[in-house]
Amino acid sequence: MSKKLLLLGILFWIFIIFSSKALPCDPKDKDGQTGMSVLPSGISPVFNGPISGWSHLISLESNNYDPDCNPWITADGKKLFFISTNVNGPPRPGHQGEWDIYMAEWDSLNNRWGEAVNLGPNVNSPFGDRRPSTNPKGDTLYFSRMGEIWRSTWNGSFWTPSIKLPPPVNTSYNEEDPAISFDGRRLYFVSSRPGGFGGGDIWVARKTISGGWDSLTNIGPPVNTQYNEVRPFISADGQKLFFSDFGGQPRPGGYGSADIWFSTWNGSAWSEPVNMGPPINTDLITCTPFMMPDDKIFYASSESFEGSRGDEDVWVSFLDSLVPPKMVAGDSITWVKCGELEGAWNVYALAEGKDSSLYAGTSPQGKVYKSTDKGISWIPTAPLPGAIIVYSLLAAQNGDIYAGTYPLGDVFKSIDGGNSWTNTSDLPGASAVRALLEIKDGKIIAGAYAGNGKFFSTTDGGTSWNLLATIPALGNGIFCLFQAKDSSLYAGGWGVPFKSTDGGNNWTPLSNFPFPPNEARSINSITQISDGNLYATGWIHGHGGYVFKSTNSGGTWDTTGRIMAGPVHAVRVYDLLEDSDGTIFIGFQTGPDSVVFYSKDKGATWKNTGPLRGANEVLCFLKSSDGFIYAGTTPNGDVFKKLRLRGDANSDGKVTISDVVFIVNYLFKGGPAPNPLSIGDVNCDSSVNVSDVVYLVNYLFKGGSVPCAL
Repeated sequence: MSKKLLLLGILFWIFIIFSSKALPCDPKDKDGQTGMSVLPSGISPVFNGPISGWSHLISLESNNYDPDCNPWITADGKKLFFISTNVNGPPRPGHQGEWDIYMAEWDSLNNRWGEAVNLGPNVNSPFGDRRPSTNPKGDTLYFSRMGEIWRSTWNGSFWTPSIKLPPPVNTSYNEEDPAISFDGRRLYFVSSRPGGFGGGDIWVARKTISGGWDSLTNIGPPVNTQYNEVRPFISADGQKLFFSDFGGQPRPGGYGSADIWFSTWNGSAWSEPVNMGPPINTDLITCTPFMMPDDKIFYASSESFEGSRGDEDVWVSFLDSLVPPKMVAGDSITWVKCGELEGAWNVYALAEGKDSSLYAGTSPQGKVYKSTDKGISWIPTAPLPGAIIVYSLLAAQNGDIYAGTYPLGDVFKSIDGGNSWTNTSDLPGASAVRALLEIKDGKIIAGAYAGNGKFFSTTDGGTSWNLLATIPALGNGIFCLFQAKDSSLYAGGWGVPFKSTDGGNNWTPLSNFPFPPNEARSINSITQISDGNLYATGWIHGHGGYVFKSTNSGGTWDTTGRIMAGPVHAVRVYDLLEDSDGTIFIGFQTGPDSVVFYSKDKGATWKNTGPLRGANEVLCFLKSSDGFIYAGTTPNGDVFKKLRLRGDANSDGKVTISDVVFIVNYLFKGGPAPNPLSIGDVNCDSSVNVSDVVYLVNYLFKGGSVPCAL
């Protein structure tokens, strides 16, 4: 029988069956592809840094998709004051203006913070109301607004109209960041008035018997310096002063672009400040400290850190505690959770070795996990001494595996598949290595934070690293590195992307972006897809997460379609990957669950791929050599694998009559093959043939067996 006659026969048979079945079964009910995401408990390790014993930072459940910052907690731990603004989705109820002050109460029954409540128009205004600070009971509130410090009291029913504090607290200069002492006798704040030592300085006013303020003092060196000293907090016993160097040049000796420091009172003066160290400080921004009276629970804010719930978050850390992340169980028909990475919270990087083994770089224990069975099970590789975060992984062409880490800025190398790791030569001044890339000439480049963004390179497998270039404009470090088809290099971090055409020695900013250059932004990934166009993913402060597109090698950039998860705009887009059929996937925040979208029209529109149960963010993707897509997530340290449905021959995410036509066209008309070919092998007989067409038609219209499982 000729192929033409066979094809006509098959199509006739399909027509007969279809005409006898008015309503075909919904293939989503029969595809058999469901997977339960069962999440075991994890622990929070401690790090023996300058202040040892603090747990990994945990994002509070009171945070949402908008920026949340400036925590203050009452002495009994039952009320949380913080500030929030609205940029990414529906505002919290009662939102007044720019930044508003909110309060959440501790729900002891459910062991979590309750819904936040706006403090109302007597406190909040159309302007920015920031840095709440209260007495231990929480019924007297100090805060800053437009460079002045204000006070309001709770009368049992509502907050009274706020009043501006008189001189010497408020002057014609800028005053902000109030922090009242536990006994209510001293008010610490930040001022730019004359008599300071640099940028923002910390001052203290003392309360008089009559209730006024006087004895104003600049607390002086060694706390106040030429750098910024802001967001002060005084411990309950009055012996420890915490602050941040946020908003200016980082103070020397820090780990990121803004850190939390502390100084102790020796009876007559404040001591030389000490950096709190990891894991409270990161290579990004950490600010606004608050210590509970028992000195065992520490709160802070972060401008941008993986594991968060929104633009900016309020975080908590526990002293000498094993604190599990909150787990969520569920199922998905699109993504399946791979085997457990025990103890991992965030999966920052995924890589595939030459032998097809998979590797995952994680925090907070600084481990690399390995899977030799396509993600079914994961085991930790050998330890990486001193690491608490593995930010980047590189599977080199010769089979070696490299890992870039924090907080010591080390690059580790394994030549035996992770059975052992060797710390390569030092990268001077580096605290974090977020990007690793092997370029076409075999040179390996590390993108690091080392006071600012620096590139290091090695041509001898890490025996020595040379400083390749410095980009002060990327002050928070290098987040991503990519080499295009024409060998040009691209790099991103906080700021605009940069381009190099000479192997990384010289870099040019690609500043033609659709947003004003004075807006804070991060570029988290840069990718070139098959049509030659460049895509950059990231985040614009006050605007949310975006995917940018360039059709001229970075000369100009445009935004792609708006990324909306229901009413919420994506907060931060971390990674982008193109599948073999041209579909583009993006991994983003905010979740939970809806954290991967796809586009089949080059970014003009974005659609949800389906839930990744329990995931708040997708930080990274990997397309393995066998065609599967993996996603690394937070906050449960899970790796998910995208299912490819048997029978979904045209890869549109469902099984319909169009797949029958696709397979027939492939078999008899020379049309495109299913990608991967196995998804066209519906009956799993190890080939794609006419029996698969019969099997699929029987499934769709006669209630026959579902396509076999992967």
